[in-house]
Amino acid sequence: MKASSYRLSIAVLLFVFLGLFVSTSVNADTQQVVLESDHNVPVPGMTADQVEQLEDTEKFTFQTEISRLMSLIINSLYKTREIFLRELISNASDALDKIRFMALTDSTALSSNTKLSISIAADPESKTITITDTGVGMTREQLKQNLGTIAKSGTSEFLAKVESSKDAVSQIGQFGVGFYSVFLVADKVTVASKSNEDDQYVWSSQAVDDFVIAKDPRGNTLGRGTQITLHLKEDAEEFLNPNALKELVEKYSEFINFPIYLWTSHEEEVVKEKPEADEDEIVEESIDDEEDKEEEVEKRTVFDWERVNTQKPIWMRPSKEVEDEEYIDFYRAVTKEPQASPLSWTHVKGEGDTEFRSIIYIPPRADPNFFQNLADKARNIRLFVKRVFITDEFELFPKWLSFLKGIVDADDLPLNVSRETLQQHRALRTISKHLVKKALDMFTQLAKDDEEKYGQFFKEFGAALKFGAIESNTHRKKLAGLLRFSSSYDPASPGVSLDAYIGRMKGSQKNIFYLAGMSVAEIEQSPFLERLLARGYEVLYLTEPIDEMLIQNMPGYNGKMFANVAKGALTFGDEEEVDEQLGEQYDGLQTWLKTTLGDEIDKVVLSKRLTTSPMAIVAADYGLTGHMERLMAAQGQSNQDRDMMLNFMKSQKKTLEINPKHPIIKSLAERPVEEYDDDTKELVQVLFETTAIRSGYPLKDLNAFTKRVETIIRKGVGASLEEQVEVDVKAAPEKSQEEKEKDEAFLKDDQAVEEEEDVFLHDEL
Repeated sequence: MKASSYRLSIAVLLFVFLGLFVSTSVNADTQQVVLESDHNVPVPGMTADQVEQLEDTEKFTFQTEISRLMSLIINSLYKTREIFLRELISNASDALDKIRFMALTDSTALSSNTKLSISIAADPESKTITITDTGVGMTREQLKQNLGTIAKSGTSEFLAKVESSKDAVSQIGQFGVGFYSVFLVADKVTVASKSNEDDQYVWSSQAVDDFVIAKDPRGNTLGRGTQITLHLKEDAEEFLNPNALKELVEKYSEFINFPIYLWTSHEEEVVKEKPEADEDEIVEESIDDEEDKEEEVEKRTVFDWERVNTQKPIWMRPSKEVEDEEYIDFYRAVTKEPQASPLSWTHVKGEGDTEFRSIIYIPPRADPNFFQNLADKARNIRLFVKRVFITDEFELFPKWLSFLKGIVDADDLPLNVSRETLQQHRALRTISKHLVKKALDMFTQLAKDDEEKYGQFFKEFGAALKFGAIESNTHRKKLAGLLRFSSSYDPASPGVSLDAYIGRMKGSQKNIFYLAGMSVAEIEQSPFLERLLARGYEVLYLTEPIDEMLIQNMPGYNGKMFANVAKGALTFGDEEEVDEQLGEQYDGLQTWLKTTLGDEIDKVVLSKRLTTSPMAIVAADYGLTGHMERLMAAQGQSNQDRDMMLNFMKSQKKTLEINPKHPIIKSLAERPVEEYDDDTKELVQVLFETTAIRSGYPLKDLNAFTKRVETIIRKGVGASLEEQVEVDVKAAPEKSQEEKEKDEAFLKDDQAVEEEEDVFLHDEL
């Protein structure tokens, strides 16, 4: 018994000596300074070897599920090793929550340490990371139960499922046993813990089948709480870098309720201390030089605790208590864009079967290549569970809303599932449905409150809303009300809503008139607008490639149907009866035009849409307009089925509308058909081709068109139709012999290089 006590005393003295040695070594270095702060200098934890050498050490065997669990963790369960710090901080936060709750009914609960915090310190020399909290701590029995067994029901079945799953690496979070993620980066772990109900004990394991527990010979060094020391593996020494630890805390645990401190160092310039002079030594100093003498400075490494999680989880507060400046600062912190200001935001609290809190922002501009990368998963929404970041690799919003940024914090989401399973979980679907509705309400409110900001929003994301109106049957009506277009009423900018258009419709008007083109300037020159604008009708100008597809999927709005003024028969609702006498007057011309242009057109009719142009080429109701033909031809990548469909649609004959009041048409109609000669035919062909250009259609034979125009010009200026241009040019000289030899030399050099590369590749293989 005496020998045992003697060995225990020696061990206690050894640890006291080690503690003094560490403290002294830090202060002994004249180039290193430890600043005074609210926290003490980090105390190194006990190693596994030291614990095993203590008296009264008890060895225990892990529960079978724990051994299987550690094997899974080390080999496959977690997608990235860095989450070990997230798990330990989450556990520390839970411990702090527990002691704070206990203090509500027990005034002495915090007497051992009133400060509630988490601290992290890395020691590159010993290759350890120490995480300390001042939480509730654990008794000896709790260390054994919490770190040696799994009490959670269903764990065995879950482990069996994960072991048999090929997709185990996609688990998104812990499932009640996150502590064991430490073995992703450590081969030895020591846990010292002090509870108000027991002495300070030490737990240690080397990730094998057993662990040891012993009373801490250092006594009560923690006051209260838990200190975990990780002895890192060789391939995990990257985590000894304080900057790496800081990034992980900011990524995963930035919004933990309790302060998280990191032991860091930085260099400072300090005045160099003067050596004390010997009392017997006489030092001569010049009074004149004393004022000019500069004090010597030196650089010192200064150590101190730095608080990492300075951002507050403002989503946990009622929205009425959060100032606009706080929302903006929070957006900048989450998006890492220190100068950006969101256009708008919505603060949501969901209650009922699924409780969650969320803040969703409209960014000031679209991300680069946003529309090109719609097929990829956006990572703009961060998912938290109890203020701990879990993942941003999930789809909360449909593709057309994936530009939104923000956070979602849900307490009830399952974390013991794959990302694919989480994506389909009922709770997440409920959250998604709720937030989509809130996002649309946010857009609507922005349009009402600030037209200028909404214009900026629509300029950046209007195409996304149009894509949503195409994709979503559920939200199409709501999205349609949010769309904006240029129009003949306001051609300068896309600021006309469908509701505003309907409010300005004429009497008996049943359709919403629109015309598509590459630009507003092009559309304004179209012959299709002439009668509409002359009569005071408003026409929407669709200038984006997605617009025509939008109208095809959204044929009407609030009881009004869309009508493309470049297609089919145009009606106004107040048409007068057709003048039969006028029709008979133009029958001959119509028949002759149909015969002459039979390869291009299906029929010739008197126009109800032209006022100043002689002709217009109109597509059938289900045909392609000139603008749509150009869009489909410009898609680039060849596809056999698409090309066949395009060629079929292009081959559909069009309707030629003629303006009976235009001088050219009137003059042609007044002449007998028998008098139409080849010159007349040539002129009509040119007129038809220029009409095709104005109507937006590409010419099938551009060379033939230019030759016809040239013929007309020749006749107009009196030039001969048969005379050809005399070509008198000097032929280029042949290559000289010297130039040929140089070319041959370059060719031989290139062949030699290629042969050397072939030999090298062969050797490598």
